[in-house]
Amino acid sequence: MGFRFTLLFPVFGLLLCVLAVPAARAEAALHTFTTTDGRSLEASIAAYNQASKKIQVVRKDGKKVWVAPSVFCDRDRDYIRQWIAASRFMLPTKFRIKGKKIKKKAHTVKRPDRSTETTTEILYKISLENRTGTPIKDLRIEYRAFIAVKFPRGDIRVAGGHLAIPKIADKKSATREVKAATLLARTEYHYESSGIVGIYDEYNLKVYDENLKGFWVRVYGPEIDGERLVREWCSPPDTRKNFSWQEVSPAPPVAPQPRPRRRQPRRKPTP
Repeated sequence: MGFRFTLLFPVFGLLLCVLAVPAARAEAALHTFTTTDGRSLEASIAAYNQASKKIQVVRKDGKKVWVAPSVFCDRDRDYIRQWIAASRFMLPTKFRIKGKKIKKKAHTVKRPDRSTETTTEILYKISLENRTGTPIKDLRIEYRAFIAVKFPRGDIRVAGGHLAIPKIADKKSATREVKAATLLARTEYHYESSGIVGIYDEYNLKVYDENLKGFWVRVYGPEIDGERLVREWCSPPDTRKNFSWQEVSPAPPVAPQPRPRRRQPRRKPTP
């Protein structure tokens, strides 16, 4: 869902930028406005001009009109303010989404059979900055991590989760750290004869390995006419082209760690 921007003719050496909703939404989303003198108007909001502080409404017959929000009743002025805030949420310059990858130190467990199991946690720090001019409430963040399973089959495993942010005030930021994925690697110990008497080959063979290929964040923001707006952020940027948004798949089982043997106390010899 993209927004279109229209540049008007220069006025006093400045270019006026008009914020507009998608065409499909402008045609479908009708709202019954009531003027201060009691008249009704069934129309949808198509654009907002920041310089003149006027909105462009599309009437039911398709005619477009620029009007000042002050001509409408208090309830409709609140609706217009919500529409403007929701529209600004879709602008990267007004509502910024950033992410930073944090890779934790790998943890390796060695088994009694000399096999190994290594787990690596991948975290992401997600930052949201509100510059819309109004508080943004009831934000929901969903994220997906796309993990390539190199051994044994070459599959894709999907990890993810969600969280909520009740409110971000204007000119404020909110940062949350989430665990994107826990990557797993396993090796098996092999002991083979080299064909020469008394000489053997010892090595660890990798039998399972995972790598993070993409991280995808969706931020669900304000509503316009009952439909919640969604912003997205990906790392790397082509994640959306390479993968599709999916449900979380189960993680591979981690082998239980061996329990340390308890040393038996020495018994004193009986005289």
